[in-house]
Order: sequence, then C-alpha cells, then structure tokens
Amino acid sequence: MLDTLRATDFTPLLNQSGTMTTPSGLDIPVQVEEVTENPRAMPCRHAPERRIPFSLLLTSPLSAPPLTDGLCRLNLDGLSLSDVYVVRIVPQDESNHLAWYQIVFN
Repeated sequence: MLDTLRATDFTPLLNQSGTMTTPSGLDIPVQVEEVTENPRAMPCRHAPERRIPFSLLLTSPLSAPPLTDGLCRLNLDGLSLSDVYVVRIVPQDESNHLAWYQIVFN
C-alpha cells in the first residue's frame, strides 16, 4: 500500500493530529505540518504513472516520549500505515519546543 500513496493523499491531513505507534506499542502524538513533493528525485526514465516522491513533516510536543529513527505505525484521520520509516530531524527553529519528524516516500 505504501507504494500507491501520493502527496495528494496527505494534503487534506495538513494540521491534523494523529499518532505514531512504536514497535513496543508506545503512542506518540503528532501533527502533520508539511507535505512536499520532490520531482527532482524522479528517475530520468520513468513510467508516466509513477508517483512523484514526497515527504511528510510531523511535529510532536517535546514532552512526548522520544522516538528513535525506525519503523512505526502512522495513524492519521482514518489512515493507518504500518512499517513507515520515521526519522527525527533537527528543527530550523528550536523556540517552538517541538520535536520534528520526517517520512520520505520514494
């Protein structure tokens, strides 16, 4: 299922809250902050129906349990995705007291 998702599937979820569930069963609250397509990541020769690679940026309160990079289940407004690789990234501005995470769909 992950290979059929497109950025447009997540755009309606901007600013919506959900959870990431770790393999140990820990639920971490998240909010969708950004959905970004990256057409430059497309192979030179690709099938016309191939999706444009994209990424999601998620935030979580710093008070939430920390998440190390790895596989999670992402639950957003009726959309539940398992085995999504999540990476914690360094925020551009640390004054908002949020943890930032990225999920890339190639």
